[in-house]
Amino acid sequence: MVENKDLDAVIIASANSAHYEQTVAAAQAELHVYVEKPMAITNKEAWEMVRVCRENKVKLTIGTNQRFWLEHEWAKELTKDGVIGQVKFGRSSLLIEGGGGVLAKRMPGTPKVLKRIRTMRDRQDKE
Repeated sequence: MVENKDLDAVIIASANSAHYEQTVAAAQAELHVYVEKPMAITNKEAWEMVRVCRENKVKLTIGTNQRFWLEHEWAKELTKDGVIGQVKFGRSSLLIEGGGGVLAKRMPGTPKVLKRIRTMRDRQDKE
């Protein structure tokens, strides 16, 4: 597949043990790589993948699908706009509707943040 000249990039979503070999092959074929996590089996393999991608001037992205979740985009925007303030630590988890309400009510600034999120959701729904 890496010999296909019509490709610009590959998505590697194979068995974890194949990530290293497939990423190196794609990078050597000058294809950008999106590899699902875990990136590699060993730290040595991971750093070699980075080295080969840099050497061949291709982008290497490690799949962490949460990075592209709308909620995380909102958090980024809220931070950028100063609604949240300076972030010193971040953590995310799956929030099931109705969960986390008790904790959220105890956090300072929560009503302002929730109002902003609702506004952003409404804006998103209209687009």
